[in-house]
Amino acid sequence: MDMYVKRTLTIILYFIALGFSVLLVVMGHRMGEYPGLFMQFGGIAGRSVRILHQLTQPADHPVDIYHPEGEYLKGLVLYVD
Repeated sequence: MDMYVKRTLTIILYFIALGFSVLLVVMGHRMGEYPGLFMQFGGIAGRSVRILHQLTQPADHPVDIYHPEGEYLKGLVLYVD
């Protein structure tokens, strides 16, 4: 994970107002890393983070089981306390 992405996530969690939601959309196959990062950086920023909803690409973009990287559009809706 890029150092600038990590820094951006920490800044977002630090400055967001309490009780607000964050929508994070990632194009790529590395979304699995993000929940752990939000837990880690939420702790650094002194915030609690909950996943409200996980987003995936629509049904008209099927994923080949032999090429999981084809699942390119993913997102999280997060609630920040």
